[in-house]
Amino acid sequence: MTYVHDGFWIQCMGIFDPESATIKGEWTITPSSSRLKLTPGKESLVEPGGHFIFSRTPTTAACFKYLDEAFQKNPAKARWSFACKAVLNGVL
Repeated sequence: MTYVHDGFWIQCMGIFDPESATIKGEWTITPSSSRLKLTPGKESLVEPGGHFIFSRTPTTAACFKYLDEAFQKNPAKARWSFACKAVLNGVL
């Protein structure tokens, strides 16, 4: 998957693991053609990125998802509420 943002290409390359139902991989950042300027002493335009894991929200936690109205009113509170309720449901 490649995503272009502010003159940079962000590329994600990963592998689907059917056992855990996740996609795991690494991402890198490369300047697009409008930003192609090699810095002296650098051999590559590709910047190191990091690792990622994509997974689905378990169906048992989906019932705690916030409503659109709650998210529009206070996004941070809606996210925290969802996270706390979903985790507490999993441990209690």
